[in-house]
Amino acid sequence: MQIGKMAGIQIKINNWFILLAILFMFCGLATKLMLAFSAVLWHEFAHIWAASYLGLRIQEIELLPFGGVAYIDGLNETGPHNEIVIAAAGPIASLVLAAVIYGGMSYFSAGQELLCFYLEINIMLALFNLLPALPLDGGRILRSIFYQYVSYERATFLIIRLTKIISVCLLLKTIYDYAFLSMLNLTFLVAAVFLYTTAGAEGKVMAFRRMKVLVGKKAELSQRGIMPTIHYTVLKSIGVQEILRLFGPHYYYIVLVIDEKSQIQGTLTETEIWEGTSQKGIHANIGQFLR
Repeated sequence: MQIGKMAGIQIKINNWFILLAILFMFCGLATKLMLAFSAVLWHEFAHIWAASYLGLRIQEIELLPFGGVAYIDGLNETGPHNEIVIAAAGPIASLVLAAVIYGGMSYFSAGQELLCFYLEINIMLALFNLLPALPLDGGRILRSIFYQYVSYERATFLIIRLTKIISVCLLLKTIYDYAFLSMLNLTFLVAAVFLYTTAGAEGKVMAFRRMKVLVGKKAELSQRGIMPTIHYTVLKSIGVQEILRLFGPHYYYIVLVIDEKSQIQGTLTETEIWEGTSQKGIHANIGQFLR
């Protein structure tokens, strides 16, 4: 649900955030809800400031129950190091705000309960977002680290699996607390369902990202007339899926196809391989792509 604009950036509230807000209001915690809302905004605007500093444009912010997502143009193509900087900015900002609150608590005699809550919510926001799960900051940081050794798609699917494991652990913790401690931890329950659901959504957008990256490469090649290229030599029996995992966003790829006797069978561009995948399928051999 869209709620307006701030600094020219569209602000949107995720349905899971609305659910958590209803739970807060039902329990008579409207003031604490507003404090939590401001903490999330502070966390997200730290991502925006970091992205702006790196020269990226922000489209909108979607507020989630335990943070948010800033939709940034070109984030996936900016490189793993920049993505780590942008992802880390949120937890760092939350911890800085927590430190300021902690340092100022001794100067205020009134409102100590709310200050303690605001301190805790910022610490929790930072620590929870550092979990190695998507779409949390920790998951994005870990994916960027993996991306330096494997393809972006492979790194994403590894973190998706880890996210589902974490969500199951949170659910089991909720069940344990309720069964043995007679305590229903709604925060862990909402977090478990939220992470498991969004992890599946992350996998579904991978195909869209691939096409967006390819379109961007075509545009850059048309505009500049030149682009860094990487060549691979592969046997015609190799599955195209293995080759696609090697493709990254910063280079254009040319694949030389040979047979078992090292005789050249043909050459394929990255564009030809992607376009051929829609017809031949992801499990076809690269030799089938030759005309």
